[in-house]
Amino acid sequence: MDNYKAKQLVELLGESGVNFVVAYGESADKHAVYGSGSYSKLKCYVVDTMVHIAKNVCSRYGEDIARKELIEMALLAAEQLHEENKLER
Repeated sequence: MDNYKAKQLVELLGESGVNFVVAYGESADKHAVYGSGSYSKLKCYVVDTMVHIAKNVCSRYGEDIARKELIEMALLAAEQLHEENKLER
């Protein structure tokens, strides 16, 4: 994935009124995320997306593992926020 082109796409979609965009490539470090709009709508989208992912895990490994994965996602997000804030200081 061309990160420059992905960022351009995110900017264009933002200008068009799109509230949330996720684009990803073949590896975990190749992605672009854009979010705008109300916090409650974005939160709803993110939670629905997490549940969708967890349902896939649940069907393969059971609800306990899926719930643990949801907790792990939230912890990773909090850790990423902390690391990004440290870089901005």
